[in-house]
Amino acid sequence: MGCGDNFTSDISERLHINNVKEAYPSPNRVNYMRQMLKHMDWCYSFDYMQETLSYLVLQHLYDIDV
Repeated sequence: MGCGDNFTSDISERLHINNVKEAYPSPNRVNYMRQMLKHMDWCYSFDYMQETLSYLVLQHLYDIDV
């Protein structure tokens, strides 16, 4: 039937690639669900830290010497 008007499945497909396909090779296949979630949590935390630091640098609130 396809997508509804003004709706795209690109966002959910991209999230699937990020959340599952890139995280699956990282665990050792023992209790893989927990390891994948931990890996994704680490990645999101790291991305959040990068975004926060970028914002602080742009606002001149962060100095590398401090």
